[in-house]
Amino acid sequence: MSTPFNIGASLAITAPLGQYDTGRLVNLGNNRWSFKPELGVSKRLGQVTLELSGAGTFYTDNDELLGDHVLSQNPIYQVQAHFIYAFGNGVWASLDTTWFAGGSSSRQTFIAT
Repeated sequence: MSTPFNIGASLAITAPLGQYDTGRLVNLGNNRWSFKPELGVSKRLGQVTLELSGAGTFYTDNDELLGDHVLSQNPIYQVQAHFIYAFGNGVWASLDTTWFAGGSSSRQTFIAT
């Protein structure tokens, strides 16, 4: 009998919380939302488990960067793969890899008219 795939999904949301100072370049808080949907699958084949997941983090604009600037950021895409071998008695080893792409940001200045 063949073992079915396990499929999982998640959505992480980050709210613009924390102390944010529009006059500082570096802040502990943030002034934008982010959304990260993720989908993963795994398949067990005897003592081996194969896992693969993909995600993308999407950002809203920070329209208060240094007062009159807007910070925009492209999405960050991520793919992870895991090869897990179970030796028995709860002992296992894993080989993992992760790939990221995207995330470039740009700054624009608003000029009041």
